[in-house]
Amino acid sequence: MIPIRQPQLLAYLTGTPLSIERGMAKGEGVKMDRRIFALALGLALAAFLAPRFAMAEDHLAEAIGHTKQAISVGEAGDADGLVVHAEAALTHADAALKEKANPHTAQGITHLNAAIAEGKKKDAKAATGHAEEALTHLQAAAK
Repeated sequence: MIPIRQPQLLAYLTGTPLSIERGMAKGEGVKMDRRIFALALGLALAAFLAPRFAMAEDHLAEAIGHTKQAISVGEAGDADGLVVHAEAALTHADAALKEKANPHTAQGITHLNAAIAEGKKKDAKAATGHAEEALTHLQAAAK
């Protein structure tokens, strides 16, 4: 048999919550319930938002990577391939500029646009020059 103390037995027999039998005011148990609810809500919110912060992209690093690919493709004489990579770099550079304004990022975007324009004219050499200049600015923005 499980030993039952007198207050527990009295609370069971009368149907009265044990907290009232122990002399606690009626609202004291509610405060703890609110704290537990607030804690649970905070943990749920943190669990929901944490993956977004953990998986956030480094747009500037992506722009630098695509710009390097554009340069290597442009040096091989493939103007169309340069345009593809420069456009991808431009997308990431624009996102990086929206995250944090930086004059080097803005200059990099200007040169990426010029590289895309030259690449569409099938001038791989000029497009590569602009892509190299864009890379210099994007790397300066990353520092």
